[in-house]
Amino acid sequence: MANFSAVQLANGMADDSADANGDGTVNLLAYASGLTPFQFAVTSLPTSSVVSNRLRLSFLRMSAAPDVAYFPEVSSDLRTWTADTSVVSVTPISAGLERVLVQDNVAAGPRRFMRLRVERTVFDSNGDGLLDDWQLRYFGSLSGSGNAAPLADPEPDGFSNIEESAVGTNPTTAAAPNSAEVLALTVWTNLR
Repeated sequence: MANFSAVQLANGMADDSADANGDGTVNLLAYASGLTPFQFAVTSLPTSSVVSNRLRLSFLRMSAAPDVAYFPEVSSDLRTWTADTSVVSVTPISAGLERVLVQDNVAAGPRRFMRLRVERTVFDSNGDGLLDDWQLRYFGSLSGSGNAAPLADPEPDGFSNIEESAVGTNPTTAAAPNSAEVLALTVWTNLR
């Protein structure tokens, strides 16, 4: 909400996988690195090095962000990734932002790779049962009143906002009968 207009939220520009400024860094990684989506991330991206025959990865982490999880991982074949790393240091940079240095627990061999995987954790800041990202995308706010209320059905297609939020469907467009959306909504409704 702080960085995007209602139109940008609605057209998906604020989605985690979108690249708002075209710098090759998706919004989620920019956010996880303490940047706004429109700041260029070149100097804030993770960097790697080799120290004492071990791979090291340095990255920025927002310590005060409860909605992001950081996973430094290593691999010897680029297919199987594990969390076999150790934290070398954590250095505060500013309020809520720190530089983390992690090291591979295995000495570098002929083939060893390291990456940082960042994931959005399920987050509902106001506890209304609607995921924040979903609520912002379709209603432009977290107010949760009127058509945006958890039990409202704005289109109406028989599914409440809380049901549509759980499976990620659009609450402002009626789901077509016999569609994959209706199947997902029906299965979720029956299982809950």
